[in-house]
Order: sequence, then C-alpha cells, then structure tokens
Amino acid sequence: MQNDTITFDGPGSYNIVVKEKLHADVLELMVDDFPENQFTKEKKSQIILRVKDQAQLSGFLNILYDYHYTLLKIERI
Repeated sequence: MQNDTITFDGPGSYNIVVKEKLHADVLELMVDDFPENQFTKEKKSQIILRVKDQAQLSGFLNILYDYHYTLLKIERI
C-alpha cells in the first residue's frame, strides 16, 4: 500500500512550474527574497526553490498567486 502522507518537517527543495513566463519585476522581487534559487526565463517558467520552512514556501506561492500565475506543478525534490 502506498503512503500518501505529505509531510513538511524542515528545509526542502521544490520544482515549481508555472504556465506563464515570469515578468521582470516579479522575477526581481523573487530573486531579492529568494537569492539562492534558480529561475528560468522561458515561455513557461521552471523554478527550483530552496526553502527553510513551510512559511517561506507559503510566502513564495502567495507571490505567484498575487500575480495570477497558473501553477502547473509543485514537486518536492
């Protein structure tokens, strides 16, 4: 039987894909807040995000939500 329990017990890395290209002003905001992370500038954007806790992940996802980005994938790596 597969375990479907999702846990968040500390720092982690996430692969996040959004449908739209990240705009320069949003990208600048994200780089300032998350300087250790990687952002692509393709037609759709893939973000490799390293967070220290759940609050930081939530804050990042709220930025995407506030700018009306469409989340295609969030995967812990």
